[in-house]
Amino acid sequence: MELLQEMLIGFCSDGANVMLGVKSGVGKLLQGDFPNIILWHCLNHRLELAVAQALEATGGTKDFQAFLDALYTLYSQSPKSMRDL
Repeated sequence: MELLQEMLIGFCSDGANVMLGVKSGVGKLLQGDFPNIILWHCLNHRLELAVAQALEATGGTKDFQAFLDALYTLYSQSPKSMRDL
């Protein structure tokens, strides 16, 4: 535990309440043992959430996503199709 207190400086997570909740999240529990720890919401996950929200607000993106998924499935399951690409 002593080594952790010297070495642990930060905790990054997806931002879910169970991880970064103000009252009882993992981050809050870590702050009890490591008062100087820095807690933050992962930037990559924030970006993913923002893009997902923007796509939901834009019409037609679900159809385009379904098309891309079908295209991937078609080519990924056939070595001949992959070679022809």
